[in-house]
Amino acid sequence: MNAHEDQVREAVRRFWATRGRQASTQGQRTNKDRGARSAVTGGRQMNGFVELVQHLLAEAGVPATAMYSTAKLELPGWFRAEKKWDLLVLHEDRLLASIEFKSQV
Repeated sequence: MNAHEDQVREAVRRFWATRGRQASTQGQRTNKDRGARSAVTGGRQMNGFVELVQHLLAEAGVPATAMYSTAKLELPGWFRAEKKWDLLVLHEDRLLASIEFKSQV
């Protein structure tokens, strides 16, 4: 069995549970999204995968202090100056990774 199989399974479980929770919460609001969009506009359904990648990076030796997933998520840029990334890895003032997680169902 793969050493990370349980972590991937948990990330997938959290994805579906969060989608369902966000969809039901959306149904209680007056300003609703159409169709399946209501399940994903809450923005938390990919957090299990963010945490999984952070764990893998830590195993590879990236210090936790170099990973950002809740704050300091903007990078200067022309195309999307206000873009917030899902995970940034910055070490010794060098950008190592900028990751945006997407889901398609």
